[in-house]
Amino acid sequence: MNSFTDNFTINGITLTAHAVRRQNEILTPEALEFISTLHWQTEERRQELLKTRQTRRAAIRSGQDPRFLPETAQIRDDPSWRVAPPGPGLEDPHGDHRAGGQEDDHQRAELRREGVAR
Repeated sequence: MNSFTDNFTINGITLTAHAVRRQNEILTPEALEFISTLHWQTEERRQELLKTRQTRRAAIRSGQDPRFLPETAQIRDDPSWRVAPPGPGLEDPHGDHRAGGQEDDHQRAELRREGVAR
């Protein structure tokens, strides 16, 4: 069963792949039944989300601001919805939140000139 030399269809889902060693131990009839059930239970919502993602990407490509969506503002504005502060040793003592780049390279060069190796 499950040799995958040709397409394999179970419950309306066709699986295609190159054969791999011991695949019958993983892709058992029970596992394929689970995948089929999961697919049919989630496919409609998955397609909705993919369509939303495509629409959003197209809007961003055409110049829309890619920041947070207005419809999620109530979550961001809720004062009870906050993350914990950084753990010990993870805070930035300089308040410098740059993501690394030329400025950081410049700072390292300055420190080397001052005799502080990094």
